[in-house]
Parts: sequence; structure tokens; C-alpha cells
Amino acid sequence: MKYLMLEERTDLIRKEMDTFPAEFGLRGFPGKRFRISIGDSYVTQGQREGGAPDDYKAPVILLYTHVFSDERGEWLAFAKGTPSELRKEVTQ
Repeated sequence: MKYLMLEERTDLIRKEMDTFPAEFGLRGFPGKRFRISIGDSYVTQGQREGGAPDDYKAPVILLYTHVFSDERGEWLAFAKGTPSELRKEVTQ
């Protein structure tokens, strides 16, 4: 697999973000509001062990969530996870 450039990585993150509501709840945090941060989310892609120099692993998307702080009135960095991990915890 080829190495993904920044624009391709950003596109992958956006496509995953579009599958989530703009704001959502998380199972273990009732009453809190969360969102996905495109600026903090990222894609990892390492080289295959023993592979050719241009042979990279499939990309792994890690989405960073923000939680809204009522006390501070702003969004704060919270946690990261893969899209499938996050989907298991999202409530509407």
C-alpha cells in the first residue's frame, strides 16, 4: 500500500467524522456533550516489516473527542479511539 499524504489522511478522518452526529453522548458520561476534533484526530500508517521501502500498512484512523466543559464554557480535549471503539460508546 502507498503512503498517504496529508490531504488523503484528512479526507479519511472527515469521512469517518461524517458517520457520527455533530455532538453526542458517551455511555459512561451521562449528561456530558462530546464531539470529534478534526484537528486532533490523526491517521497512523507504518511500514511493513521486511517489506519494500514503499510498502506501508493499511491506515488506522484515531479520532480524538472533545468534551464540553460547562464550568469553563469551552471544548476540552478528552480521549482518542478508533471509529469502531467510539461507535460502541456513543449515545444520542
